Amino acid sequence: EEVLKIVKPQHFLPIHGELVFLKEHELLGKSTGVRHTTVIKNGEMLGVSHLRNRKVLSNGFSSLGKENLQLMYSDGDKAFGTSTELCIDERLRIASDGIIVVSMEILRPQKIDGIIENSLKGKIRITTRCLWLDKGKLLDALHKAAHAALSSCPVNCPLAHMERTVSEVLRKMVRKYSGKRPEVIAIALENPAGVLSDELDEKLSGNSNVGFGIPAVRKVMDGHPKRREPNKIKAENDSNLHIENTSEQNLI
Repeated sequence: EEVLKIVKPQHFLPIHGELVFLKEHELLGKSTGVRHTTVIKNGEMLGVSHLRNRKVLSNGFSSLGKENLQLMYSDGDKAFGTSTELCIDERLRIASDGIIVVSMEILRPQKIDGIIENSLKGKIRITTRCLWLDKGKLLDALHKAAHAALSSCPVNCPLAHMERTVSEVLRKMVRKYSGKRPEVIAIALENPAGVLSDELDEKLSGNSNVGFGIPAVRKVMDGHPKRREPNKIKAENDSNLHIENTSEQNLI
């Protein structure tokens, strides 16, 4: 206020601060006798006429148009861009509602000795961030819901269908449990060898009702890749090289 009274400007344009502060500065300028003062928005441009001496009074501000400005963000020393480029909205949503990452190792049922199961199995691992778990109760419920959703999928459905089904079930469950809408990322990977090894372990342990026969063993063994022994190179004293070839063998 003292500076305005000393300088006595004809134009006073507040530029820093929130809208409430800018309006207060405008009123302060008018209270000290400044005739031309206003508050502009982002992108608005104003101009004043050139004065040769202080005896000529100004006609005030004149509008020079408006520029379409974008709000830019700085994220550290390297990242700089708009809110879309830096995913500001997505970051805020994850910080508020959390994120769930589901890793599923899909075990499709295999036909052994003429018997085949009609449901999918899977080894599921769930990781959460920024999510209230209610002392582990919500995490247990997520595992049960994920297994149930996976079992409801058709046996021959693609992996993308499994990911979409599990994601939707978990998202709805958390919304009903805590009112949050977390970002759910489901990743399904198929492991046919895991099915055979699991069924083989069950048969060896005696927990399965299906008999353990030679055809089942043959199917398991046929699934293993063949190993080729490397060629052995021997160097003799006369610097002649002899190569011994070894035959392919199945690992049994």
